[in-house]
Amino acid sequence: WASTNGLVMRKRGAELPLFVHIPFTLVPTPLPKTELRHVESLSPHFARLVEAIAVDTDWIKATLATAAEADDFTRALLDLQSKVAAEGVVQPARLAIMRSDYMLDEVTGRMLQVELNTISSSFAPLSARTTDLHRYLLARHAPSLAAAGLLDATTAKDAGEPALPEENEAADTVVQALAAAHSHYGAPSAAVLFVVQPGETNVSDQRQLEYALWRNHRVPVLRVSLAELAARGELRGERRALWVGGVEVAVVYYRAGYTPADYPTEREWEGRLLAERSLAIKCPSVEYHLIGAKRIQQALAAPDALERFVGDAAACAALRSVFAGQWALDGSGGEEAKAAVERAKSDPGAFVLKPQREGGGNNLYGAAVREALTTLDSRSLGAFILMQRIFPRRRPNALVREGQLHRGETITEVGVYSAALGAGGKVLFECSGGTLVRTKLADVDEGGVASGFACLDSLVLQSCSGCGVWICMPGLAGAAVVQWVW
Repeated sequence: WASTNGLVMRKRGAELPLFVHIPFTLVPTPLPKTELRHVESLSPHFARLVEAIAVDTDWIKATLATAAEADDFTRALLDLQSKVAAEGVVQPARLAIMRSDYMLDEVTGRMLQVELNTISSSFAPLSARTTDLHRYLLARHAPSLAAAGLLDATTAKDAGEPALPEENEAADTVVQALAAAHSHYGAPSAAVLFVVQPGETNVSDQRQLEYALWRNHRVPVLRVSLAELAARGELRGERRALWVGGVEVAVVYYRAGYTPADYPTEREWEGRLLAERSLAIKCPSVEYHLIGAKRIQQALAAPDALERFVGDAAACAALRSVFAGQWALDGSGGEEAKAAVERAKSDPGAFVLKPQREGGGNNLYGAAVREALTTLDSRSLGAFILMQRIFPRRRPNALVREGQLHRGETITEVGVYSAALGAGGKVLFECSGGTLVRTKLADVDEGGVASGFACLDSLVLQSCSGCGVWICMPGLAGAAVVQWVW
C-alpha cells in the first residue's frame, strides 16, 4: 500500500534512485479531541504573533545577540537580514508555512509546545497518506490487528468497530498557502521555486505538493539547490524580479537552508542572498526563519513578553497555556534561570538542552545535560536554551521501518500545520488544517522522521469518556479485576 500510494522516500546513500517506504505505525494513536481542538485554535494567534515579531527586527536582533556570539549560523542569518534591510526591501509580503509541535504531557495533563517550525515544515503530503493508510488498515484488517493486540478500547467505537482517523488536510493547507502567495505576487505565468537539498531524500513529499499546485491552481514549480540558484538565478529591473532559467519566480519555497550543512560553501549563501534581495515572496523570509530559533521561543515564554506583540489578553493566555518551562543560559534569565540550572544539574532527566538548530539529532538529554551545564563556559551556553522535558504517556504500538516490524512502548508528538501571508505587521491571508503525527519507541530521545528516529502516525480522536483503556489486573486470591485506566 505504501509503495503504491507514494508513501515513500529516497534511500539515503543509494547509488541509484532507490525508494523505500516511509517508516510508519501499524495503527493510529488515540488523543482526546478537546486537546487537539485546543491547539488547532491557536493557529490564528501564532500567525499574528509571527508577523508582529517580523516587523520588530530590533527585538529579534537583541534577543538573538548572545546566541549569535556563540553560534555562527545564527550570526550569518542575522547578517543576511541586515544586508537585505540596508539595501531596501522590495517585497514586503512574506509567507510562513508553520508547524507547531506538541506533546500531551502526562505530568501536567496539558498539550505542551515542543517548538514552532517556521522553515521547511515537511511531511504534509506523506502525513495525509499515512492517515489514508490507517483508515484502510482499520477498515479492512481490524480483526487481524485486534488479534495481534494492537486494538483496544481507545481505538474502537461503542459498537466494537474500529474508530477511523479524520481526513488529514495537511497537504491542502500547504498548497493553498503557496497558491495564495503566488496570486498575491500578481504574475500568473510565474513559478513557485522549490529550494531543495542536493540528493534530496524526501522528494516524494515535495513532488506531491508540486503536482497538486499544478492540478488545482495551474501553478508551475521549479526545483533548484541553493548553489544552483546562485548559478542560474538573476535579478531583473529596478524591482529586482527573480528569474531562474528564463522563468520569473513568484514564490521561493525553502525546503533547504535550515541547517548549516546546507551551506557548505559561500556559493549557497550567495543563492540565499539573491533570493532574499528579490521581489519574489519568500517562504519563509529571513525574519520568519529567525523567529523559529529556540532562543526566540524561550523569550516569548518569559512573563509579559507576548504582550509586546499581542494586544489581546485572551490570546496571550491561550498561547501561554501550551508553553513549557524555558530558560535562557546567557545570563538574562536572572535568579529563576539560575535555579533552573541547579535543578537540571541535580535532575538532568527532567530537562532538555536545545541549540539553535532544526532537523533532529541536535538536543542534549540526561547526563549530557549535566555535563554541558557543568563544563561549557558562559559564551558556549549562550547558544542553548534549557527547557522542561515533556513526558507524554506511553502506549504499545508496532513500528514498520524498511519492512521490519518493531513492537514496544511508544510516545507521540503531534504537529499542527498552519500558514500566514503577512506584510507590514498585518496578516493578509491565513489557513490551517492537518497534522504531522510522529511516534517513536519510548526510550529514543530525538524525534525526526527524516533523521531516522521516528515513524509517521495518525490520530484517533477520543471523547472525554474514551480517554482510557480497560485492562485486566490480578485481584485478591487470583481473581481477575477489570479496571478502567486513564
